[in-house]
Amino acid sequence: MSKPNLKYDHVFAIVRVDNYQTSAGAPQDSITITKVLFSESAARREVERLIRLNREKGPAYFYQLTRLERRDAGVSDS
Repeated sequence: MSKPNLKYDHVFAIVRVDNYQTSAGAPQDSITITKVLFSESAARREVERLIRLNREKGPAYFYQLTRLERRDAGVSDS
């Protein structure tokens, strides 16, 4: 894993893919980011927990490394 830079922190998005919806419409309708965690080991445990919990419902879960932009104290959202 590469090191975060001054603008971004590395985080791990927990992703759910609802397989039953993939043929019913746009691909993005079947994908949900359930939460974002700072720890890869916590993300791995959460994915394992969700797989066990929802095994019979059929969604696929995985985690993906991504970046979180740090907020600059001097910049407003407006």
